[in-house]
Amino acid sequence: TIKVSYRDVWSNPSSVDMYRSTSYSNIYQSNIIVASGSEYRVSTVRSYYTYDSESAGDVPVAYNGQKQFVKQILDVTGAEAPICALTVNHGEPFVNPTDIAETQYMLSMLEDGGYKVQLLDLAHQEIPEDCRLMVIYDPQDDFLVNDGVSNISEIEKLDRFLDGTNALMVFFNPTTPLLPNLEEY
Repeated sequence: TIKVSYRDVWSNPSSVDMYRSTSYSNIYQSNIIVASGSEYRVSTVRSYYTYDSESAGDVPVAYNGQKQFVKQILDVTGAEAPICALTVNHGEPFVNPTDIAETQYMLSMLEDGGYKVQLLDLAHQEIPEDCRLMVIYDPQDDFLVNDGVSNISEIEKLDRFLDGTNALMVFFNPTTPLLPNLEEY
């Protein structure tokens, strides 16, 4: 249930005191406050738009209010955010600091979607119980299977993970090498 209310901060500034982060914080008529219990987020109308970086940031080029508003609702209502695990140890770009820029947009989209993003090495770690989404992004090395040489099977872990109501997203690049275990799965 969502309740919308209006507070006149000019005539009754103390009506929003509970949403001030410090006694010096300003809350204006145009601020948007999303609150649930003791959690709240205060934002400006400006944060609901994307601005053109080439014009000194003054020209809005897109409206992204739905995304911002949903993110704030998820932030204040989600006691525990579900985990989105990103696989590592297969040459994925998440662990190399020089490649972080190319993946930053995807990581921020996952966080904006309400997920707590966590790196996961399937060969040495178990999938967390509160993980709801697994992302395999541009792997360069194949996933392990229990083949007599290795007694660890990352593919079996993925299979058990998907037996529930969880989801898996796999992203390949045109230059991704042949990965027979993952591709067969």
